[in-house]
Amino acid sequence: MSNSGLIKKIKELKQIRPRKNWVILTKSQILGPEFSDRGRVSVFSVLANLVYKPYKPAFATLMAVLILIGTFIFAQNTLPGDFLY
Repeated sequence: MSNSGLIKKIKELKQIRPRKNWVILTKSQILGPEFSDRGRVSVFSVLANLVYKPYKPAFATLMAVLILIGTFIFAQNTLPGDFLY
């Protein structure tokens, strides 16, 4: 294949356009559902982005501390042979 034939094939490929539903699906998978072209934004997703994302490390630390405290509370009443003894 000559260079001119290859250039012609590449120019034909530039004219291919993706389907609209594929574009919306791919955009929502990459950016999240609140950025899709459908225009629907749930209140929960907006609140989760505003409240949860900046405090993610704090929530993770809080959950770890609560699980640790809960384990110690349950371990107080164990007997020999129990799981937490």
